[in-house]
Amino acid sequence: MKFVDIAVGTNHACAITLEGDVYCWGDGGAGRLGDGETSYRSTPVLVAAPQGVKFASIAAGGYHACGVTTTGEAYCWGAGINGVLGTGDTDNQTLPTLVTKVFNFALFGRQQHTPGTGRLLPGATPFAVYAYAGRTPDGNALSVICSADNA
Repeated sequence: MKFVDIAVGTNHACAITLEGDVYCWGDGGAGRLGDGETSYRSTPVLVAAPQGVKFASIAAGGYHACGVTTTGEAYCWGAGINGVLGTGDTDNQTLPTLVTKVFNFALFGRQQHTPGTGRLLPGATPFAVYAYAGRTPDGNALSVICSADNA
């Protein structure tokens, strides 16, 4: 397998292949590996994305992961603590679930991620990174950084 992006959470990691598939490994508690299970996995397992869904970027939180598809949709899985999965509730999801409860997104502009620095700079790369901000239905502020296109 050849990976183009990787994200590390608390005791788990996820990576995207050249083909847009996501694999995760480590602690599967609360479903954070996205394979429909809650087991520990010492080798990468394929995230059970809906048929035809391919990912362009991946991010991992403490106990969850989210990916942006090649068509600009977002899917999240794992622990739903504080509504971080964007599904309108706090339920855990063991499979990728379409983010539906985040709206009023504003594109702040195309950014270039500087690897290893955690900084975004104006510019363009083969996988452009975008910064968004919005509000959840209950009025909480939300900011997201994701890459969603092949420039």
